[in-house]
Amino acid sequence: MDLVLDYKNIDVGGTLAFSVAGNVNLKNEREGGIPQVKGTDVIDATQEALFFTSRPKQKFVLTAVYQLDKWILSLNNTYFGKTEFRQNGLDLHLKTVFDPKVVTDFALGYDLFDNVNLTANVNNVFDVIPKWNFEALDTTGQAILKDPAQTKVQTNLITFNGRYPITTYDGAHFSQLGRMYNVSLTYKF
Repeated sequence: MDLVLDYKNIDVGGTLAFSVAGNVNLKNEREGGIPQVKGTDVIDATQEALFFTSRPKQKFVLTAVYQLDKWILSLNNTYFGKTEFRQNGLDLHLKTVFDPKVVTDFALGYDLFDNVNLTANVNNVFDVIPKWNFEALDTTGQAILKDPAQTKVQTNLITFNGRYPITTYDGAHFSQLGRMYNVSLTYKF
């Protein structure tokens, strides 16, 4: 289910606009059993997670844009809902759960000419990074998580021995790069 609400052309010395956009996935699941070829499943836990749980069930964006003469200021807040993943190599009794987060972006632009705009952006202003935890799928998974040595082995399996600790090797619901700055020059023709 998608939702988009816009309220534009609010006169406050310049022009102010608000937008809310989002989606909620009510159902995303496989029907029937896993297909097999010569007695072997053609979909593993990682692929099934990619199909059904690796993207947020809810995502919303709240945007405010203010334009005054040639200046344009925008602020976006994006809510990324919870996701679940089953990385290749992770014990079959565990899954990885990424926490919901809000990421804020800011842009300041100036129309140099009718068809040329210069904009400076700060994406992920508050340097929010993904956070994940293991969850047990059964009692065997609970036993793994109670043992720090086994938990470390599982962590190393999905982070290339700690080289990718923020997002894990497979799966994250938004960028692990944190705050980013960029400047763009746009020419419209």
